[in-house]
Amino acid sequence: MAKRNLIYSTEIRDWDSDEFRKDYQECYDLSDEEMENVTDKELIDSAYEENEIWFQDEKVNLDILLSNNIIVIANLGLWNGRKSGYKMLGNNINNVLNCACGDFYEVYCDRYNVCATDSHHDGTNYYTFREVKDGVNIETLQNKIYNGTFTKNDISRYTRSIRPQVANVFGW
Repeated sequence: MAKRNLIYSTEIRDWDSDEFRKDYQECYDLSDEEMENVTDKELIDSAYEENEIWFQDEKVNLDILLSNNIIVIANLGLWNGRKSGYKMLGNNINNVLNCACGDFYEVYCDRYNVCATDSHHDGTNYYTFREVKDGVNIETLQNKIYNGTFTKNDISRYTRSIRPQVANVFGW
């Protein structure tokens, strides 16, 4: 598998691990005796709170306005098979964090693009986020995506990667 740089994941940190318990104890400056009284619910709630803070931090980190709109190109795993689709997201990169519709959502950069996986009860959706190029008729690409006839060359002709802007934020 190609190297992936994780931006955000809805996966909750292992709240029951020794490492998480140690971090929790240090965060709240608890003695070993006090830590014994911490309930699983308190640990789980803390893990969800930590994940929400991570999400909000990444929204701020990715608050980058582009010249043009972002198109998300989707390979959808549906109950009746795989389908292609697209959605226009506006021109702020942090919109890539708001595309989740399933139970597990992960946004990352591969070598070329900002991508996401979105797992749900019917399967997994795969997303690629790209900026629309200046002066192109994006409807041509949208029609090809809708009809399932688009190619990588079409994507390159009508869009450009947003990975450079994201990589600049994280120093990759």
